Amino acid sequence: MHRSGTSVAARALNLAGVYLGPEVAMMPPTPDNTAGYWEHMEIYRLHQRLLAQQGRRWDMTRPLPRGWLLSRKTEPFRRELPELIARHFAGQAVWGWKEPCTCLLLPLWREALEKAGAKLIGLFMVRDPLEVAASLFKRDGLAFQHGLQLWFYYNAMALREAVGLPMTFLHYDRLLTNGEAEMRRCLAGLGLGWPEDHAQSQALLASIQPALRHHQSVPQGDWDLPAEVRELHARLREFCDAPEPRKDQAGAIERLTDHFLYPGPFQRLWRDWSRPRAGA
Repeated sequence: MHRSGTSVAARALNLAGVYLGPEVAMMPPTPDNTAGYWEHMEIYRLHQRLLAQQGRRWDMTRPLPRGWLLSRKTEPFRRELPELIARHFAGQAVWGWKEPCTCLLLPLWREALEKAGAKLIGLFMVRDPLEVAASLFKRDGLAFQHGLQLWFYYNAMALREAVGLPMTFLHYDRLLTNGEAEMRRCLAGLGLGWPEDHAQSQALLASIQPALRHHQSVPQGDWDLPAEVRELHARLREFCDAPEPRKDQAGAIERLTDHFLYPGPFQRLWRDWSRPRAGA
């Protein structure tokens, strides 16, 4: 999900040896992200064009149409993505990409990489929904309720689309407070080692800057958040403690994502959302 620490994690992985592309191909820094986004601009543009072709934008919580991957509108992108991968990443032993809309478009990537014979492993960034909503309000002017809806939508759909995919989960809080231990754990989960070069390892640690965090939430008990938001965040935190989600979590994930695939439950989910209680 956007504003979840994906940029700092991507840069740390990059400094650990994961090729993201040349720096000139990366999205340039902005005042909202002075350390850089570490997103390949061609991948970003492809995602935005595909969403637009389906009548969507990054800040919508309207799910993609059923069967979108095999639709006529998606066919050009199913040809374009393998060409992009071959053009920019061929010959790289370990490479990756970071772009939040992957949460919604992962089936496209899974198909392209399977055809290419590439092994895909995911790093799933987790952040407190209140912090994400506050950050989206500051950066994009999105209403707090809308930010919470986006947080739920992106995380729930990412879990649904990633079923069966090897995944390592990392909570933003833990990355900022215990950077080396958390990055060592994540690199091990991704099948990578800690950089042997001292300068490289120091650069990796220096890239994890707690000072760049501008939003830290109040305790969730002080907010009347929807129960589903609380449950999803609790489950994601559990996943951060385990190598991968247990198989018995699949039913719970399916139930949570159904709120976005079927309009009735989704509307009920947000109907009674309220502002923080007095004194919060």
